[in-house]
Amino acid sequence: MEATATSFGRHAHGLCSRMARLALAVVLALGLVPIMTASQAFAANPVFTGFVHYETSYDENGFPLYNEDGTFLRDHAYVTIENIENASGTVAIPASFDLKTKGSDGKEEIVRVENPESIVLGSFTGTNQAGVATWTNDSISAIDMSACSSVVNFFARHLSSVTSIDFSNSSNLKHAHLSRCDVLASVELNSGLRMATFDVSDCAQLKLPDFAQAQWSSLDYLSLSGMSSVESVDLSKLSSLRDLSITGTSLSSIDTSSC
Repeated sequence: MEATATSFGRHAHGLCSRMARLALAVVLALGLVPIMTASQAFAANPVFTGFVHYETSYDENGFPLYNEDGTFLRDHAYVTIENIENASGTVAIPASFDLKTKGSDGKEEIVRVENPESIVLGSFTGTNQAGVATWTNDSISAIDMSACSSVVNFFARHLSSVTSIDFSNSSNLKHAHLSRCDVLASVELNSGLRMATFDVSDCAQLKLPDFAQAQWSSLDYLSLSGMSSVESVDLSKLSSLRDLSITGTSLSSIDTSSC
């Protein structure tokens, strides 16, 4: 009986020792795992909110095409991202993503967006005098469009905190419209692009691009307004430019010799 008790005591002591070592290992392992900051946690799971509509496809006779389930065959997604929740810092817009929308009945639903042709970031409800901007996340400082290569038309409206937009890996962008982005300072474009439209209004801190670069050689429409810091602009290389509007600047010189 004494031997049995002694054996049991030794077994219990060994078990406790192993449990203590295991607990210590767990503590040490946890200590080696970096603690995520609030901004890192948010950035990992952005929630896109807004709405989407599609063009209806038609046959050669002008009749709409249908899917097998009787719904219209849809093409070319036009997406409005009114706000991005659960995000901070630089936010990358992926090629495909879930969009939280509200139906006509007010119920929320999730719509899967695949390779949109047009993206609007930010929106405005009501009139300019009495409306409200839908973009409310002031923790977002930059937008990365590199992964969303299908986008041809891009609009940014009332982005209160975004300082830069990156299109450096975009291959299809042709039309960019930037409006009332108070702190937007830079837009980076892929040198292989051939822009057709560049429309900027009330983006006082935006540095204008070098229009002599290759990506602007096919520019057809240029509008600059509400940019009081602009004092000169060289458009001498824009041989394709057909429509030019410049208002609300401090412009003292402009070269349009090739237009």
